[in-house]
Amino acid sequence: MEVKASSKMNRISSQKANMTARLIRGKSTDEAIAILENTNTKAARLYLKVVNSAIANAVENFGLVSDELFVKEAIAGEGPTIKRYLPRAKGRADRISKRTSHLYITLIDEEYIGKKTKKSAKKAADGAVVNSSKKTLTGSNKKLTNNNVNKSVKKSKQDIVENISDSNNKNTVKNKNNQASIDELKVHDKELESKMLEERANELKETSQELHNLAEEKKEIAKAIEKKIENIDGNSSSQDELNFDSTKEDNIYNDSSKNEDLNSEEEDN
Repeated sequence: MEVKASSKMNRISSQKANMTARLIRGKSTDEAIAILENTNTKAARLYLKVVNSAIANAVENFGLVSDELFVKEAIAGEGPTIKRYLPRAKGRADRISKRTSHLYITLIDEEYIGKKTKKSAKKAADGAVVNSSKKTLTGSNKKLTNNNVNKSVKKSKQDIVENISDSNNKNTVKNKNNQASIDELKVHDKELESKMLEERANELKETSQELHNLAEEKKEIAKAIEKKIENIDGNSSSQDELNFDSTKEDNIYNDSSKNEDLNSEEEDN
């Protein structure tokens, strides 16, 4: 059932009102009221009054439930324009157009929606079948009786059902094949990943072995350097001892020579 409410001669342009009307079309009454209460426009305040009026009409006059109502139409029609004038220089005047609009709301209930959808679905299905049968019949036999037409319609329905079932079967087969190919690709990807991981592990082992070898070589080199340093230290200490002995001998020789010179001088005296 359809329930209507309207508000006329509202001091707002229809263009501005339609901007708010788009927000509530197709919504339930609870949603429409919530939207209008949270929209800060003049049109929202005017439409809220009209929606509440339509709900009251549906409940009081037709005994409908307010929670089961939906907004089918929300329209803002153009009303008469109020003309005013503003004086200007040199005796001229500018016109001021004050627009008005008429607001219309149409509500429907859930039963009405269900009936409409069922009727439209039946009409669409019957129209498609009849059109397909007419196209096939117009080429060959144009003077068929009503019985023949009904038979052809039934056959065309059966053909449509068979075609739909065949297409569904084909789609299922395709889906199975696609799933199998996807599984094969997943297995192949897993094998490739395992191979790559193994190769990476082998490379890491080789690099670790090389690093270990290098560390051992460094240790050997360090030991050899230490041995050389020890040898050099031993050689330097022996050379110092030799130098010390030679200086001792020189000192002894010098002392003996001095003593001989003194003795010779004493003898001369």
